[in-house]
Amino acid sequence: MRITGFLLAFVLLMGVRTSAADFEKATDAVRNMGVGWSLGNSLDSHNGSRMTDVARSQTIWGQPPARPELMRMVKEAGFGTMRIPVTWYPHIDNDGKVDSAWMKRVHDVVDYVIDSGMYCILNVHHDTGADSEGIKSWLKADESTYIAQKDRFESLWRQIAMEFRDYGERLLFEGFNEMLDTYSSWCYASYATPAHYDAAVAASAYNAVNSFAQCFVDVVRSTGGNNRQRNLVVNTYGACSGAGNWNPHLQDPLKQMKLPEDRVLGHLIFQVHTYPDISNLENAMAEVNAMFDDLNRYLVAKGAPVMIGEWGTSNFNADYEKNRSDMLSFVRFFVQKAKAEDMTPIFWMSIADRAARSLPAFSHPDLAETLVKAYHGDDFHCVIPKVGDLGRDN
Repeated sequence: MRITGFLLAFVLLMGVRTSAADFEKATDAVRNMGVGWSLGNSLDSHNGSRMTDVARSQTIWGQPPARPELMRMVKEAGFGTMRIPVTWYPHIDNDGKVDSAWMKRVHDVVDYVIDSGMYCILNVHHDTGADSEGIKSWLKADESTYIAQKDRFESLWRQIAMEFRDYGERLLFEGFNEMLDTYSSWCYASYATPAHYDAAVAASAYNAVNSFAQCFVDVVRSTGGNNRQRNLVVNTYGACSGAGNWNPHLQDPLKQMKLPEDRVLGHLIFQVHTYPDISNLENAMAEVNAMFDDLNRYLVAKGAPVMIGEWGTSNFNADYEKNRSDMLSFVRFFVQKAKAEDMTPIFWMSIADRAARSLPAFSHPDLAETLVKAYHGDDFHCVIPKVGDLGRDN
């Protein structure tokens, strides 16, 4: 019996190790994830205060609670990845512990995605970002903030990582969303300072982003299990993509981003976001081409693939309502370009919005169809439920 028990324990241990060792490399994951969508304004909604009402927390920005039927619809349409933005600070107590009811709800939504057959990216979202209307993010691209918040950040990721440590390769963790400096500078660090550039502020911001990224990788790896080789996503400063040529510092977030040191090779991914102005379609496409060149030059060259974790156009509603032909042409171009460059494109967020999510249906069906056919080809058979068609006999 002792020998049998030892052998059983050995087999089980080797099974865990084999499972982790079989995880696809990051380059393969990014290639296999297809075209994606972000479940925005749901688990990431917040109002600046502590909130223990799980149902209320998900709906304060006008979205219904996510259901498994929504994930199945998105998968059946042809999407391969769902990004789940989560804002955690309203659900963390004074001791740094995540409320159990909130963790369970996050867990349920992750399961909806995984059970549908898609990849799932789970992140820390509006704990970062711009300060506005009395709401202040606690994760800043600032060295003093890193020192002050490092333990809390580690504790949060340790809890998330332990909750999901046995999940397979289709679950990825994203360390933080759009981390900004203390001036809430977009485009590049220190842009919002009086002179639109401050070398000391910028250096502190880039150092902090790299420190938070390294901390994230270290703490997830330390939790063991499948987290030893889980693919992990780290964002540039502000998730800035370096797009544009109107300022010499625009590519600094790419240049200053470091690939974290890791215990394993080939399991890290860089992420950027981009929302081009498509009022001049030709210029927008040229800017995107240049952006992908820069992503290859400054990020892929460091040893990790890139995903476009959020993208769209700078004025979505106006573009869709008044400039739809150009918008759909741009979306098709962007997806095809990202696929050709092996960079997963994850659209934000309006293809299924508000009440449509409950049906479920696509609130912008032509946009959803354009996204999936741009990736899979015009002959791809996609199932795109439309709000007006539900309930009709086919």
